[in-house]
Amino acid sequence: MRVLEVTKVTSSSHSPRSAADFSLPLTFLDTFWDPPQTQNAPAQNPPQFPPPTGNLTWPSPDVAKPIIRYAPNDGVSFTVAESNGDFDRLSGHQAYEANKSHHLVPPLKVSDDTASIIALQVSLFLNKGFCIGITTHHTVLDGKSTAMFVKACVHICRQGEEGNSSTTLPIEYTPFFDRSVIKEPSGLDILYLNQWLAVSLSSDSRSLKVPQNLGVVPQDLVRETFQLTRENIKILREMVVSKWDKSKPPIHLSTFVLTMAYTTTFKKLSDETKDMEKGQILAGEENKLSSILGLAKESAGSSQFIGVAGSPLFNVYESDFGWGKPKMVEIVSIDRTQAISLTESADGSGGV
Repeated sequence: MRVLEVTKVTSSSHSPRSAADFSLPLTFLDTFWDPPQTQNAPAQNPPQFPPPTGNLTWPSPDVAKPIIRYAPNDGVSFTVAESNGDFDRLSGHQAYEANKSHHLVPPLKVSDDTASIIALQVSLFLNKGFCIGITTHHTVLDGKSTAMFVKACVHICRQGEEGNSSTTLPIEYTPFFDRSVIKEPSGLDILYLNQWLAVSLSSDSRSLKVPQNLGVVPQDLVRETFQLTRENIKILREMVVSKWDKSKPPIHLSTFVLTMAYTTTFKKLSDETKDMEKGQILAGEENKLSSILGLAKESAGSSQFIGVAGSPLFNVYESDFGWGKPKMVEIVSIDRTQAISLTESADGSGGV
């Protein structure tokens, strides 16, 4: 990897928010993910997206939890690089060493009191193609928000191609910042935050740094892509429905649920279905994070925790900046979180 240029991209000057401070409080939905980062394999940020160009900050000891803050002239780190990696192998479905793709995503700047929210990198593979690497702070941008941010950038690029200088985004790509609509259980945000701080290695009790003891990537780890066609999913659905108790109401089986059931076990599907029937999806919120962190600390041989990154509903393969649709979209961070990633099929056939 040869880094050619690193620059800062600021918010569009056409944005009414770009000239003023802008801040958002964190909710329990955010502090649950503080401080992990996620990584996915535009020269101008969408004007309606000020938070990504700002930072996650913890201003002072008197402030109970971090805030998302944007200030004028804040910007996103943008790296241009040249890679000598095997483009065909990295963009194919066959197995390869996981660390071969790590250089394609940029690091976030993180200290005890400040953390970047997003960083971008374009890596050129000579005479082959290029990779757009995006690293985000999950506390601020989850998978859905990141997909929407990318699509907003795509929309602006395509508008420019058509000679339209407007930076107004359609409603489906416009973020919603009113946190008052979230009715969170009292104290749950601080509870999650304290649980993260308990596993932090920083000497500062107010740390935004990612605990280094979580998510160490083994050197011999490999990753591989598997496909389920629309017909595969149909067969899975019919198999489960055929065993469903006919005295009970019909069951809805989404592609997501069927894929996860197939990836793990049909028993897992049965357990999750029973929980849905009993309305227990949000039960035990207070202990959810501590349980996950506890599993992460255990040795690899004593337990296995499987997380899921992405969703077939994000439609990531629709992100065409004008050069054609992506050949492969990957979530690099699953290498250290022991998760699997899900996207829709690249060919738009309805598979995953």
